[in-house]
Amino acid sequence: MCIEGFPRSANSFTVAAFKICSGINNGIATHMHSHTNILEAIKLGVPTLVLVRKPEDAVVSLKVLSKEDAIIRNEKHIETPIYWYLEWYIIFYSSLLEKKNHFVIGKFEDVTTNFSKIITDFNDKYSTNFKVIEDVVTQVKNIDTKKPRNHMFPTEFRENEKKTVKDELKSEKVKKLIKEANKVYELFVS
Repeated sequence: MCIEGFPRSANSFTVAAFKICSGINNGIATHMHSHTNILEAIKLGVPTLVLVRKPEDAVVSLKVLSKEDAIIRNEKHIETPIYWYLEWYIIFYSSLLEKKNHFVIGKFEDVTTNFSKIITDFNDKYSTNFKVIEDVVTQVKNIDTKKPRNHMFPTEFRENEKKTVKDELKSEKVKKLIKEANKVYELFVS
């Protein structure tokens, strides 16, 4: 099985929820955050779930997590421009558009609030029989979030930093990229 998506698209959350519903603890190709991993899974006939989040939310969340991660590790934070993340997002999902009928698409909103839809879609596409567990979202949220570097859920630091990062979205270059990324997102989820 392959569960993949652009960073901050609920990859860790989805893997945790899938493990609860499937009973599978190993054998999940995940967290490469690379479209090539997805294309290889398709080529090999591996059941694949591709996660997607609205571009502005994904890139802002990624930029903020990068900063928080450096602070937690006590490392120097190297500032990556937001436009770079948007370009990566566009490449990631554009490269999958022609293959989107070969995998299940898991929208961030469904993954984090209605995981039974994801399991049902996966079972329907791949003739699997993973359990639909109505409270799986609650079960994932009950995983020990006190561990260092747990990034599945919002933190106060990240929520505060998002306000600052959103200022970067105002440049003309970034606005154009957001528009392009939104087009790709709409094509991908339609």
